[in-house]
Formats: sequence, C-alpha cells, structure tokens
Amino acid sequence: MRKFILPLLIAFIYLPFMFADNIYVVNSESRTLSRIDTDTQTVNNTFTQLGLTPNLLKVNEDYIYVVLSGANSIQMIERESGTTLRNIFIASSSNPWDVVEYDGYLYVTGMFSNKVYKISQESWSVVDQITVGTAPEGLAVCNGKLYVCNTGGYASNYANSSVSVIDLVDFSVIKTIPVWTNPQDIAVFDSQLHIVCTGNWSSISGAVDVIDSITDEKTDRIMIGGNPWGIWISPDGIAYLGEGYNSGIYSYNANTLSVLNNSSNPLSPGGIAVSGLNEHIAVLSANWGENGIVYLRNSNWQPITQWTVALTPTDICYFESPSPVADENLPQPKITLYPNPVKKEGVLNFKTDNNFRGELEIYNLKGQKVLQAKVTKGETSIDLKGKGLHSGIYFYKSGQAQGKIIIK
Repeated sequence: MRKFILPLLIAFIYLPFMFADNIYVVNSESRTLSRIDTDTQTVNNTFTQLGLTPNLLKVNEDYIYVVLSGANSIQMIERESGTTLRNIFIASSSNPWDVVEYDGYLYVTGMFSNKVYKISQESWSVVDQITVGTAPEGLAVCNGKLYVCNTGGYASNYANSSVSVIDLVDFSVIKTIPVWTNPQDIAVFDSQLHIVCTGNWSSISGAVDVIDSITDEKTDRIMIGGNPWGIWISPDGIAYLGEGYNSGIYSYNANTLSVLNNSSNPLSPGGIAVSGLNEHIAVLSANWGENGIVYLRNSNWQPITQWTVALTPTDICYFESPSPVADENLPQPKITLYPNPVKKEGVLNFKTDNNFRGELEIYNLKGQKVLQAKVTKGETSIDLKGKGLHSGIYFYKSGQAQGKIIIK
C-alpha cells in the first residue's frame, strides 16, 4: 500500500484528480472477477481468476480484496492489472464473509467462527481476533469504531440479531446493540449507520435500523419489507437496497428516512446488490447457475446500458479511479477546524464552505496516520477522548486541503 509521508516542515501540496470509471463484479460460480470499463463499454469477465467460493469485495486505488469463503482467505489483487499478489489465510473453518480496510489493517468477519479477525497490512497476516455475536457478516467503520452485523444464524432462525461495536484502539467489544432480524449489510451516511436486516426469508420481512455512531443507540427503524440485501447510498442521500430474491430494488431518503420504493412498489429491474458513482447507479442481477447482468441507470432511474457478466455474481463495486490534473482546474474549499488548539480529551470539529464528502486524516510529526473520519456534507466531529493522542503538533489532510492542529 502506498504510504503518505508528511515531513516535519510541511509544504502544502495539492493533489487534485480527474476520474475514469470501472465496475468490478465477483462471479461466485465461475470463480472470476469481471471488470467493466464504462468509458469504452468493454467487459472482461476473466479479469482475475478467483479462489474457492468468492463472496464480497472491497476496492481501493491500488488493490482489490475478495473474500474467499470456501478457501478461508482474502485474495489480494492489483487493481489495474488484475494480478493476484497474495492470498491471506484467515483461519480454518472460519468461512470469512466481509472485509473492510482501515488505518493499516483489514478486518474480516468469520461467519462460522463468530469472530472478527485483524490483519496487518505490513505482515499481511492475522495479528488479532475477537469473538462477537453469532454468524457475523457485514462490516463498516465509523468514527474510529468497527460495527459488525451479527445475523444470529439460520439454524436459530436469526435469534439475538445484533450489531457489535468494537473500539479499534484496544480492539475490544464496547457495546452490543439489538437490531431487527438477520442484519446483513451496513452503509454509513452523515455519521449514521444504516443496518440492512433481511428478515428470515419467510415469515419476517426486512427492515433497516439506523444507529447513531456518536451515542451508539438505535434511533430509527424503516420497515421496508421484502428481503433487502446490499445497500448503496448516493451522495445526495438516496439509499438503494438490493433484494435477496432479485425481485426489485427498494429505496428511501437517508436524510428524512421517508420510504420511496418498498416491497409493494419496487424499482425494476431487480438485483441483489447496488453500487453507484455520482449520477450513475449499477444494479447487479443474479440468479443461481446463470450469467449475471449489470444494469446501469441514471439518478432518475432511466436506463443507460447493460452488460452481461459471468455465473452467479455475488457483489459489485462501482469505482472511480483518480489520476493527477492541474490543480487550478478545481476550486479549493475553505476549511475550518475548531477549536484549534484542542484538548486531547476534547471534540475536534471540521467544516468546509461546501458539501465536501471524503476523509479527514490526521497525522503525527512522523507522518503516521493516527486518526481518520468520514466527512459528509462538509462537516464532521471527532471525539478525541480515549484516542491516545499526546500534546503536540499534528497535521490534517482532507481532499485537497491540509493544515496544522495543536493538541494540548
């Protein structure tokens, strides 16, 4: 992974970007990774050969991580070339399900072991593990904490469905939050966690529980119906949910929590998962034993195009690839961090003069990243209590902006 090195005498260098789009699809039965180039409209359904029972994936600028449930490992792939770099073994009979990347580590759920595994991105090996609830699946990081969907498991009809909250400083479970039946996936929006609960596939229909990441309390429940599966929330706050039986797409407004399309009036075409980029929405349609289809829609749900992928796809990621352009082409938002200086047990607030979305990263004088937080609608807050920061000078980086923070 590329390292960001911040020298002691910092010169603020802006690194603006332009974008080229690719869509990546995991094809479980054919054991391949598809890559769709949206500019040239070409599909490579054998971009990478995958290992046994590929499941979910995560994509960053450099790498793709595919969870191999059957092989009990994570396959690490070079994003541009499709070359497999390594297979990271998790644990025997762990049946890994989902992976998330944060601050130099990968975190992986073990559905059969009821654990979360911590993988160092230096040694590329498991360095710690922790027991959570029964049959954990989806993962997300928010405000420096890891949230884990504990489905409860099919054998017990998903009893004791919950979300575990893990403090990533000492890697311990600090809270367990009861949620609706069979939580599968998580999306983060405005420091709120949207927990997609599929139901029990028969008598209990699906819902979305909303958890405030500041208080770690459940604040709302959206009875969406059907069997919701994967979720993607657009930059303007429209949440789209795949349907586990491929029968439609549900949607709601993540700002107001008002339902737009539920199980009685789903969007068509249907699909199990959704991923998007700006005004474009990709729907992954999958039936067992058949080639999948990726439908591309605009924000008004009008069709743009579609592509055929390989056998029994299970996950999709619409990825925007950055490349340098001249910095004068992009406006620089005005950044405010306050209070500055800030107490080491205080709350640091971040605000821009626009609706910037991205990451706020904080580095020490050695250039080591010590904190990271999501920025939505141009603002976020970080509670520094318990983060282990010492008094001194730190630096922040967010989008094209950089600056100095004093912690006292």
